[in-house]
Amino acid sequence: MLVLLEHLVDWTRDAPLLLLCLARPDLVDLRPAWGSQSQAQALTLEPLSHGESDELVENLLSRSELAVATRARISEVAAGNPLFVEQLLVMLVEGGDPEHVPATIQALLAARLDSLPDDERVVLERASVVGLDFEWEALGEIAPDRRRPAGAQLAALVRKELISPHEAIEDAFRFRHMLIRDAAYERIPKELRSELHERFAGWLDGRGDEFDEVIGHHLEQAFRCLTALGRHDDRARALAENAAERLAASGRRAYARGDIPATVNLLERAVGLLQLDDPRRLRLLPYLGRALREHAQLDRSDAILSEAVERGVASGERALAADANVALSDLRFHRPSRSGVGRHDVLRTVDAAIQVFDEVGDEAGLARALTLGGKVRLWGGEAGAALQELERAARHARAAGDRPQEAESLRYLCTAMRIGPMPVAEALGRLDAISSRAESNRRLEVALLVVRARLVAMQGRLDDARDLASQATVLADEHGLQAQLDSFSGEVELLAGDAPVAERKLRPMCEHLEQIGELGFLSSVVPHLFDALHR
Repeated sequence: MLVLLEHLVDWTRDAPLLLLCLARPDLVDLRPAWGSQSQAQALTLEPLSHGESDELVENLLSRSELAVATRARISEVAAGNPLFVEQLLVMLVEGGDPEHVPATIQALLAARLDSLPDDERVVLERASVVGLDFEWEALGEIAPDRRRPAGAQLAALVRKELISPHEAIEDAFRFRHMLIRDAAYERIPKELRSELHERFAGWLDGRGDEFDEVIGHHLEQAFRCLTALGRHDDRARALAENAAERLAASGRRAYARGDIPATVNLLERAVGLLQLDDPRRLRLLPYLGRALREHAQLDRSDAILSEAVERGVASGERALAADANVALSDLRFHRPSRSGVGRHDVLRTVDAAIQVFDEVGDEAGLARALTLGGKVRLWGGEAGAALQELERAARHARAAGDRPQEAESLRYLCTAMRIGPMPVAEALGRLDAISSRAESNRRLEVALLVVRARLVAMQGRLDDARDLASQATVLADEHGLQAQLDSFSGEVELLAGDAPVAERKLRPMCEHLEQIGELGFLSSVVPHLFDALHR
């Protein structure tokens, strides 16, 4: 959504357009440029003043029926929080004492829940287990008698402005505010919470792979509730293992489509739920290590991949240890000041891994090893040999059905086509063929845009190159793939003869790569910065 809004602001030229967006202050940490462009303005929403609070009371009540002292008390206690004003009014309309109002919004919500009839309070509590939004049918699944609540109970909660009908989904509702949901959830004993989370996960089971993440979350919460009570029995372990299985499946799919932030989040949670010696945990470590690297968490990536190598060797998992060692060698090759790993060390690791993968028939492992070998040969100036090795890697990955690895092999194949002696027109033709194999893999989509931008810039089509560069930057930013952008945008500006703009694009990338210790990529980017400064 944020990318769409940025696109609209940047590219709408033929129509007057106003975008009014509400966000918390931490959005600026994610999008530092928001509100600072010439066509944008940021407005800070301060707490309501006493006069504004009084006006809100008038509008909500539609008539003046509160004493002046009561209005003043509401304004004082609410401290400019409109939700607090709203809930205080509801409490007073329901017969609350204006002289004894709770001092915080949390205390007020707890008091309102205490005053509900038992049947309505139970409905609200069980709805809170489902989440901010909940289906009527789901409430029946987690009810004691497996029957959904009467419509009159939900209607009463709507009238009391605790929930509201969902605007888009039939027979679904939404808490009026996350704080209301949290207050209801905190009332449930942890033992019961665990049971309800597990039952809701069971209700969702069987609906398709897209529900794995939600099911995993509820099973994870069921497990956490038990461990908070000191329970580490068979039921707790089963919940943790089932949650890890769902989260891991969802994490692998996120990796396949190139969603690196989601991959890291899901796989770290899955790994954290499994015992240290669990083979399932070991099998996740190479995936997590690679994802952490792409998320620029290099020290964490090194630690995870090192653990995978060590545990793989100790448990006799030769292929897994070799696979993790390939990824670890690639990482450390880019951090020579810390690791001392050089080109020949990497090629020896690749050759040893290829031998293991050949012996066990691991085509996906072969693809990963060949891809690293192709990259190292490309960086060593052997573009022809690199093209052959990377094409072979892509074939092995496709044969193994490993779409993420095929995309990775093709990504570097595109780079070899650009750097090597292949004519621009031929390279662009081959890019078109590769594009049909991207299959929604974000990493490959970014790479294709980056390579195409450079190639069309070589043809002198600089406006087209800038457009492609902008698309690549937005897509990489959205999916946490900034490390793939390297120097391409600055190179386009150098080809256009605009050295100051090139410097502004290249310097932050160099500083970022230096800060995170990606010295291999830095060595490829910084010469272009030198060129820009010299010009």
